[in-house]
Amino acid sequence: MASTASKKRAAGEHNDNDSPAKKVKREMFLESLGAEIVDIHVGQGPQQKHFKVHKALLCSKIPYFDKMFNSDFREGKENVAKLPEDDPESFDILLEWVYTGSLPRFRYTKQEWGVDKNFNHYRLFDLVDKICLKGLKDQIVGNFIDTSDACNVLPGFGDIADIVNKLPETSSIRQYHVLSLLYIIHGLPRTDVHLKVWPTRGLSDLLVGHPKVALAYAEAVRNLPLGSVATDPRKMPRCNFHEHGESEKCPAKSTD
Repeated sequence: MASTASKKRAAGEHNDNDSPAKKVKREMFLESLGAEIVDIHVGQGPQQKHFKVHKALLCSKIPYFDKMFNSDFREGKENVAKLPEDDPESFDILLEWVYTGSLPRFRYTKQEWGVDKNFNHYRLFDLVDKICLKGLKDQIVGNFIDTSDACNVLPGFGDIADIVNKLPETSSIRQYHVLSLLYIIHGLPRTDVHLKVWPTRGLSDLLVGHPKVALAYAEAVRNLPLGSVATDPRKMPRCNFHEHGESEKCPAKSTD
C-alpha cells in the first residue's frame, strides 16, 4: 500500500523539505567582506603599522568604525584613519576577532626570571574599551583570569601600577588587580618564595610612588572584614569582573 508521502509525490505535491520557502541560501563569504578597503595606521614612529581592512566587515562588527567610516568625517570621505595612541599588536588581535570571530588564548611562558606573556592583555583591553565593545572586554578579562588561575600566576607590582593608574575605578580588570594586591598582602601565605616575588621594598615603592594604588589598596582593606583573610580573586566567579547585566548572557562562557 502506497504511503501518504508517495501519494503526495505521485499527485505532484512538493515535499516540505523541497519547498523553496524552506531553503536558505548561504551568503558567499567573500561577498560578506565587501570590495571596499580602508587603510588604518596604528601607533606612531618606528612602531607604527599600516592595516588594510575590509570596510563592510569591519563596520558590521564594530559600531565605532561604522560611525567613523560611514560619515561625513574625513575618515569617511578618504577611507583612511590614524590611531596614533593605540597599540599595533592589540589592533592586530582585534582584527583576528573581526575576521574569525574569536580571540587568541592568553598564555604565560615560564622563564628563569619569571613569566612572559604572549601578548599584553592590558593594552588589548584598553583598545576594546575605547571602541566600546563590552562583550569583548568580558571575554578578555575571563581569558586572562582563567590563564592566571591555571598557571598559578598573580600580577606583579609593575602591572598593578600600570593598570590602576591608567584605568578608571569602574574598570573590571582594574578591580581584579586591586583585589590581587589585597590578596598578595592579606591572603597569600608568607613563604620565602612569595616574599622574594613580592618583596617588602617593592610593596613600599609601589604604595609610596603611586598614590592611586595606595588609595585603591586602602579602600580594599577597609572593605575587608576585621580579622579576615583576603580571597584569591582567581577563585571568584568570573562574572564578578564582567560588565554585562545580571540578566544578560555571559559572553565569556561561549568562548573556547
